[in-house]
Amino acid sequence: MRLGALALLSACVQYDLSPKDDDNNNPNDGDDDTVVVTGPQPDIEVDPSSIDFGFFPTECPSEPLQVTLSNVGDEPLDVESLELVGDGVFTLSGEGRVLAPGASYQVSVSFDPTAWTPFAAELVVISNDPDEGALSVPVEGEGAEDAIYEERFTQTAPSTVDVLWIIDNSGSMSGVVDDLSTNMPTFINSFLGLGLDWQMAVVTTDMDDPAHQGHLQGLGVISPSTTADPVGAFTAAAAVGDGGSGDERARDAAYAALTDPLLSAGNGALVRPDGTLALIVITDEEDSSRDISKEAFADWLDRYKGDPDLTSFSAMAGPESSGLFDMGCQDLANDITAESSVDYPYLVQETGGFYTEICDMNFNEVLTYLSYTAAGMLTRWQLAHVPSNIGHIDVTVHGDDVPYNALHGFTYEGRTNSVVFHGSWIPQPLDEVQIRYPYDAGC
Repeated sequence: MRLGALALLSACVQYDLSPKDDDNNNPNDGDDDTVVVTGPQPDIEVDPSSIDFGFFPTECPSEPLQVTLSNVGDEPLDVESLELVGDGVFTLSGEGRVLAPGASYQVSVSFDPTAWTPFAAELVVISNDPDEGALSVPVEGEGAEDAIYEERFTQTAPSTVDVLWIIDNSGSMSGVVDDLSTNMPTFINSFLGLGLDWQMAVVTTDMDDPAHQGHLQGLGVISPSTTADPVGAFTAAAAVGDGGSGDERARDAAYAALTDPLLSAGNGALVRPDGTLALIVITDEEDSSRDISKEAFADWLDRYKGDPDLTSFSAMAGPESSGLFDMGCQDLANDITAESSVDYPYLVQETGGFYTEICDMNFNEVLTYLSYTAAGMLTRWQLAHVPSNIGHIDVTVHGDDVPYNALHGFTYEGRTNSVVFHGSWIPQPLDEVQIRYPYDAGC
């Protein structure tokens, strides 16, 4: 599931051509025409009835916006003159002409702001329409340091979710696995709160022991419909010990679990045709897989269900490798030391999963994010452009302003150029989200 691929409705809003309702004063509203001549007559129609360029960089001419003039009457319409009246930063291209009944043509208006201030004008249209001989179309725009970009999305509404956990069972992981099991109710309660039909299973990173090698641990497939105590069943399955191979091979284990012969031998019960499939690895080591490369694995997972939006790979692992002098990470309080990773950040990025550093995580928060990601929902939105002023990012959910707050609100993550939602402001199923921010559009 590629980040940003869910229910995307993004648009650059350097201008807005949407007609503005004004039942009382709109001179272009044909329904309000006052008939002054009976019988056949010309009838002018102008679309749009108002023009708003929105915010636009100063001294940076806009693309021209088209205005359509039509004769919806049954006699020739003589558009005698067109004129822009008001601030001189707007330019009109086009002139009057005679239109036969049913005919139309276009003129254009452009905007070239000279200062960081609002500008306004009117496009005045003079014609022989007997009851709308003089029409005025409001034109407005505002000069700004940068253009404003707007992105919109609607949070998906998942129903069926299958999760495969790949847990490192080497000697250094016992404390982390205990924490995972202790906090697992957070993950499952998120699923229950979303009303999901879910199931999950556990494999380990051990590809040396024949009892592992992609085999499901514990009871196998765990679900609320088949397991009396799913939290207890997961805790038992996740109690994989710390005596496993120190050659951690998460990719190989997941690939073995989800392909034949194990898929046909019982593992196939985990994968249902109508749901999302989420893979989640928890480890303190880099992946040592050798049966399948990270590139081939990402491609295989994207194609696994025929739609890359239905699959994801998430990871709780060491910090992303920065190249030379990688030191990994250390959490002395919880006795965790982890290697830096190249493979896991790559897989997460390629498949739209969630990544967190194992040395620095709040299990409750991380498991909440993982539950949403596993369900195919968004907790972060990667922006199309880099904001030129982070302080001017505006986010709304269903029209309500979201505060900039790391506990309950949103924050900006520069590393991924993403807006990240937190706590009670994580968008719920079918929530409509709007993100507006300034960016350097150039000219």
